[in-house]
Amino acid sequence: MFLDETHLQLQKTARDFTEKEVIPIATECDHIFEKDKRASHIPENILRRIGDLGFYGIRTAAEDGGAGLGHLALVVVAEELARGWLSVGSCFSRNEASLALVVQPGFERLREKYLAGLLSGEIQTAMANSEADAGSDAANIKCAARKSDGKWIINGQKMWVTNADRANILHSLVRTDPKITPGKKHWGVSWLVIEKEPWDNSDPRLMITEIDTVGYHGMGTYQVDFSDFPVPEENMWGQEGRAFSMLMQGYETARIQFAGRCLGVARAAFGAALNYVTQRIQFDVPLATFQSIRFRLADMATSIEVCRQYAYHAAIKKDSGVRCDLEAGMAKLFAADMVMKVAWDALQMHGGYGYTRDLPLERYWRDAAMLPIGEGTQEIQRGVISARLLERVMPKK
Repeated sequence: MFLDETHLQLQKTARDFTEKEVIPIATECDHIFEKDKRASHIPENILRRIGDLGFYGIRTAAEDGGAGLGHLALVVVAEELARGWLSVGSCFSRNEASLALVVQPGFERLREKYLAGLLSGEIQTAMANSEADAGSDAANIKCAARKSDGKWIINGQKMWVTNADRANILHSLVRTDPKITPGKKHWGVSWLVIEKEPWDNSDPRLMITEIDTVGYHGMGTYQVDFSDFPVPEENMWGQEGRAFSMLMQGYETARIQFAGRCLGVARAAFGAALNYVTQRIQFDVPLATFQSIRFRLADMATSIEVCRQYAYHAAIKKDSGVRCDLEAGMAKLFAADMVMKVAWDALQMHGGYGYTRDLPLERYWRDAAMLPIGEGTQEIQRGVISARLLERVMPKK
């Protein structure tokens, strides 16, 4: 499946940026995490450069200041950026998703306030949907919001909120109807746009606590606690109590883009392995002369290319405007398993050196470990895929 000239130019731009500006700082920033978590965040100049290059606004219409492209472009850019650093390949997707929201009718105030900043990277966002008991069971939302004097008052807790401390905006699912209908607990869940001050944790109504993760450094992962936190009533996205279907539709885009991130990390690990085995001498010959190494390289390269083609296929189907939860789930499922194996194989090829912090292999390996979990676990993907397949032969009565 070939890219057109627009996509090829976009790919080159993202690749050049990654080579010159992301790769040189990625491992150092990742390692700083253990000493100074704040300093390990993606540098501000990188966030702004992503905006200068137009990556935040890839799907935003040209009349709104974006590139007016689609999901295929999203995959292309995610792959190139994640090859340098998974966090950089992930961060632009949050603003990209926020832009898709603020350009909708009814959000004129948010559009006027945030559109330019979201496009430039000055404004950063985070998704606050998961909870301690609402991860894979996404409908099991307990964090509640009630109306009072033209505001929504939020109480509850969110978990695994990437970029929460740095963000100016949190997008959050909350339960606005306390009554849970048996068998239909996804009813009564609404979507709020929560405005906050970046880096400011002084408001006792909104407490943000960092979670110490093994990898995926650069944006931070947080627990967010709301205590009577007010949000303007007009900051609700979509129909009250009917946000769950929007979340499911959003997962299609998220999982397609996620496959692009997996591709980037896998390519980085594969490139390191390919370079190493041609230079490392054992028994008086390069490692690349051994059949076991060659066959492993062949399997790695094949898996990466199969993943890329299917991610492109899912993106193109999404761009055509039809339902693609099956294809998005397949793309994410295959990509996450693929990157785990490629990163591990690459580390193994390096022997003891791969297990040191002197090389970026251990970073690829740690970052890859998050990918089968994020945006729906592998078990969830298999559930989505099998349900869609069985619908064709076992229609609902």
